[in-house]
Amino acid sequence: MKNKKGSDLNISASAIETFRDCQRKWYFGYVERIRGPKSPAAERGDKIHDLAERYLKGEVDPEALEGEDAKWFRYLMPGLEYAPTPGQVAADGWGVEDWVKEPCGPLNFVGKVDFYNVSLDDGPVICDWKTTGNAQWRWSKTPEQLAGFLQPHVYAYSLLKDNPPDTVSFQHVNLQSRGRPDAMQVWANEVPWEHIEQTWETVKDISHQMATIAKANETAETVNPNTKACKKFGGCEHADICSASPRNRATPHIPNYTPGVTMATNSNETQDKMAALRARLGIGKAKPAITPEPTPAPEPAPAPAKRSAKEQVLEVLQKADFVPAPVMEWIAGDESEQVAKEIGLTLQDNKWVKAAKPEEFSDWGMPVRQYNKENGTASIPNNARVVAGLLVPVSFDGTTQEAVEMWGTD
Repeated sequence: MKNKKGSDLNISASAIETFRDCQRKWYFGYVERIRGPKSPAAERGDKIHDLAERYLKGEVDPEALEGEDAKWFRYLMPGLEYAPTPGQVAADGWGVEDWVKEPCGPLNFVGKVDFYNVSLDDGPVICDWKTTGNAQWRWSKTPEQLAGFLQPHVYAYSLLKDNPPDTVSFQHVNLQSRGRPDAMQVWANEVPWEHIEQTWETVKDISHQMATIAKANETAETVNPNTKACKKFGGCEHADICSASPRNRATPHIPNYTPGVTMATNSNETQDKMAALRARLGIGKAKPAITPEPTPAPEPAPAPAKRSAKEQVLEVLQKADFVPAPVMEWIAGDESEQVAKEIGLTLQDNKWVKAAKPEEFSDWGMPVRQYNKENGTASIPNNARVVAGLLVPVSFDGTTQEAVEMWGTD
């Protein structure tokens, strides 16, 4: 299968992450191949990764480095104690920055493994450099998270499927990319091979979904967006050309792009098209065409009934996540408190706030300042509270130190 530029449409760990965040963003970047400029963090990470590759391959003399290379090698140096030496790489069967390519459903999985060794006495290891600008290692994986992380699983499968071991170990070497150079390693030891096979089956399912969506849509504008991801990682790189982005929803202005008609997720035409594609891909049966019944002529609408205070508040809530207390009193009068509690609002900072369901927020450990910045509000979810500047479950009754240990380095 080809993308819009005529090259192979592949699946990768980063493509899967993007697809899970927002299918329209994935279509922009991987099917239409529209890419925005790299973030400063990504630029720093690329420079450090490039130096790490050249160093492990014996192509860099640290004492002879100058300029930019010398600057970025300072950030790599603390992590070298957690990696093989160039001599070990040359003599002990280490692979460095090797590409893997493996058929995975209708698409090929491709990826580049930072460094690995499949012939160690203690069992194979898959290793990855990770760079961050957060001095508290907030975005670093815990051992439990690394053990279930998709990326090393698919690398391990691609490298070891022909002679699978009982277990595989994963390593992340985390490097600071700004401020004071520092490093921290995380290990997930002896991950069972059956877990890796299960992950591969999940990736095959995602590959089928990607192929189906790529075939069913001519432009990204007909792919379902996830507007909750618009502000993630500092904002979507496709915000200027996506009609679903916050900047284009109110006054659409999409330069250099002609969108198609937005595809309704529940339309019969769309369902038929998707079902037929799934059938051709062998992942479902085609749905028979549906002939809509004639719509009877509408009867004259009755005069609208007078709405209660509760109904008026519900209408306001459909357009906002909270109702300022003065507005509530203006709508509901003397019954404002009774009406608010009846429809599940709670009073916070002189605002009646919509109660959050438990599943509506689960990114525990996020700094409250970051949450407020991303969500443009001074309130927090009702199922969360603040401890040591971090959002934690409202049911958490531990100490500040316990909160920091549990979530502060997540």
